[in-house]
Order: sequence, then C-alpha cells, then structure tokens
Amino acid sequence: MCATSDECGSAICGGRCCSAPCTCPQQSAGNLLTNPGFDTNLTGWSNPAIASQWSSQDVDGCPFSGAFQVISSGLGLTQCVAVTPGTNYDFAGWFRNPTGAVYIVSFYAFSDATCFTQAPGLLGESLIGSETDWTFRLVGVSVPSTANHLQILIDTNSGLFVDKLSLSRNGGF
Repeated sequence: MCATSDECGSAICGGRCCSAPCTCPQQSAGNLLTNPGFDTNLTGWSNPAIASQWSSQDVDGCPFSGAFQVISSGLGLTQCVAVTPGTNYDFAGWFRNPTGAVYIVSFYAFSDATCFTQAPGLLGESLIGSETDWTFRLVGVSVPSTANHLQILIDTNSGLFVDKLSLSRNGGF
C-alpha cells in the first residue's frame, strides 16, 4: 500500500500497489462513506445480523482491497452518514450475486448522529437488483430538510458481493 507515487520505486501507485501497474482507485474526497471499497475489512459498517464477511473478491481485482460478502440471508451491513439537510445525493456501487438472489439497499433519514431518531419526511428511494455479474448501479437519494444523517441498509440474500460504494453529490467513488 502507498499514499503517494514517490513511495514507490516504480512510481506506479494509484493508492494501492507499487510493484506493477494497476487500476485500484482511491475513494474520492466527495464520497461520504467510511471504507466504501472494503479495504481489508468491514470497518465503518455495522453488521446487525452477523450475516456477512469480508471477501478478497474485489471488483477491480486490487490486491489490497476486497468486497462485502453475504453469507446468509438477512440484514447485511448498515452505515450512518452525516449529510446536509435538503440535499440530493447519488448512491452508487458494484453488486454481484452468482445465485441471482435479490438484494435491496434502503435509505432512512435521521436527525441524530447515531441514527436513532428518525427524521420526519419520507425517503422513497431504494435500489433492488439480482445481477449475477459485477454490475454498477446508481440511485438518487433526496435528504429531507429535517434530516442531518442518512442510514444505508443493505438487506440481502445469501451469496451477494458488494464493492466500491459511494454516497456523493456526483456519483463518483
């Protein structure tokens, strides 16, 4: 792993590797999620149902990154994210389930930093899919003016892989 190209003798970095050219993207400054590329673990995400684990099956094949893998049906991962009230965001990511089972990503508005007190106003957006190959998905999320935090909930069936998630104003990782 490297932080800047000058740390590598080859000057090939990209934030992930030094020994050979690679296409391992770094998270952009505009991405509000913690550990959206699941680099080596699931840090920053809560796992209420203990139905998921870290996997080395990274969408880009990056040697120092991985993906979130669902190992049994139920609630997968959640993350509570600070957002600007009344703002539109894009949620995006890569999804794959070799079994073709359905997954749902839902968004809930909250008025506190622990995502305990639900804010008035509805978020009707969700992301539903069942792709068997890595597929990029994107959905717009409108935060109510009463909310300052957003909870992302990935509700899944067994076999799902998720990688390179983003919550930003421009959909970029």
